[in-house]
Amino acid sequence: MSLQDQRKGIATGFHIYPGYTDETTMGTREQVTWSSIRHLCSSEIAQRTLRSTYNISDSKTNSIIASNIKLYINQAFEFYVSASNASANTSPLLYYYCYMNLAKALCEIRHSDFRNMPESYRHGLSWHPKSENLIDMANESLNISTRGVCHILWEVLFGSHCNTGNPTNLQIKDLFALCPENSTEYERVYNEGGRLVTLEKANFLHDESERELWLRFSIHSHDLEAIGITNDVFLSLISDGEDRYIQVASEESDTITFEFITTKKVPADYTGPWAELLMPEIKSMNLFVHPGTNGLEYYVPVQNHLPIRLHQLILLYTLIFWLGSLVRYDPQSVSFLQDSSYWILVEGFINQSRLLLLDLFEWEFYQTESYVVSC
Repeated sequence: MSLQDQRKGIATGFHIYPGYTDETTMGTREQVTWSSIRHLCSSEIAQRTLRSTYNISDSKTNSIIASNIKLYINQAFEFYVSASNASANTSPLLYYYCYMNLAKALCEIRHSDFRNMPESYRHGLSWHPKSENLIDMANESLNISTRGVCHILWEVLFGSHCNTGNPTNLQIKDLFALCPENSTEYERVYNEGGRLVTLEKANFLHDESERELWLRFSIHSHDLEAIGITNDVFLSLISDGEDRYIQVASEESDTITFEFITTKKVPADYTGPWAELLMPEIKSMNLFVHPGTNGLEYYVPVQNHLPIRLHQLILLYTLIFWLGSLVRYDPQSVSFLQDSSYWILVEGFINQSRLLLLDLFEWEFYQTESYVVSC
């Protein structure tokens, strides 16, 4: 059975947030990202962002939130600087407290009374060392537990209630399998590939005369085969149960191409960027990102084996919590890891994933995706 041709339209790029910037810096990506996050410590910038990005117009509420996020961000930065100067025996714990404060700042924006909520005083995650044995990376796990910061952060990112059970167990190996920035290290230590499907040639397209908008993307068939899922399972991961995509003819023989079954109409009175109208569909895809040499790379995380759907920011936040707990409560296992084949994965996470997590927080604060290249 032959596939229908791709719908004709003008391609306008692809991004997963309403805004997008592409910039070159003489500094480092890390410095630029922190400068951007710390810009919110300016009351003027914070209040402007709260009004324009989050539609918080009440001046009193705006002022209170701006004051609180300044406290959280300043403390987060101090933890980050301390972690940068610490060894791997200590730094994960300091990095976790940095990111927990950034998480609290995000939660404060969405819940102006967050500091008075019981969740603000609990992690929402738990891990305990085994009394007699050292860490076993093949079976290591942690739990999502009593409602805490993690739950509110999940709700901020997904826009719905987090009703997962207490406890909800997550396997550490399963989480690492979803980290594109550490895919090489994961494969080396576990002798298997991760659970990510690379998105190729993703594009927003439009027909200006008909005021129609749609999404098209391709994937490699061997990605699905390697993970062991079908087209239907793949589409279920990105569609929230809706019948949204249809397979169309591909330009290359080894790729599978999908686009919207039905285009999205642009209202006659709409004056904003057309791509913003596709953000609900993009959000439902729950894409993961990795900065590549030629721009941002996008992945569909295959999470059908997890008990709860995880945003990339939550996944990395959960792993840094686990590492911080390991440092705090089980230094013997940290020493064991440093002398094991698994250390390359842990060290890769500390060196790479913490930078990506910082990017993800910045993007979420401003609702703007950013690709920064050092010159």
